Amino acid sequence: MVFNFLTIVGVITGLTISDAFMIWETVGRPVAYFFGGLLGGSFVLYLLTALIGRR
Repeated sequence: MVFNFLTIVGVITGLTISDAFMIWETVGRPVAYFFGGLLGGSFVLYLLTALIGRR
């Protein structure tokens, strides 16, 4: 009886973890790319303004 309960809990936990990773795969990557693009773009703009400001 306890073994069955542990098995069910283990399966549910495994499915939840895999679902969370699937959500991260579908949602996390675009968000990471978006924030990476924001950081990279602001850094490039900062470099450009610094170079132009030196002239």
